[in-house]
Amino acid sequence: PPPVLIAEGGLHHTDASPDEQRAFSAQAAADWETLLLARAAELVPGGRLVISNFAIDERSGGWFLGSTDYGSSVYTELSGCLRSGRLTAEEFALATSPEYYRTLREH
Repeated sequence: PPPVLIAEGGLHHTDASPDEQRAFSAQAAADWETLLLARAAELVPGGRLVISNFAIDERSGGWFLGSTDYGSSVYTELSGCLRSGRLTAEEFALATSPEYYRTLREH
């Protein structure tokens, strides 16, 4: 689950308030440490670990998966469901994504 539900205006940490973003960042740091410690325990001598994950590209002004302009997104569709009454505000908030796209500095 996400560390917090985004109170207004989005479903992803990139839409969150500064306090909400700090909660996502702290959880991501703890999860990163847990992942690395678990993989270190599994890795055999001479083994290699390759990790590929989504991140924010700081050089391009903060581009990330989903920040492109294709005219539709999960947020667009779910906020439409909220406006039409097909989702309640609580259901919309519960759709908050637990992902956190780390920056190079955070790695």
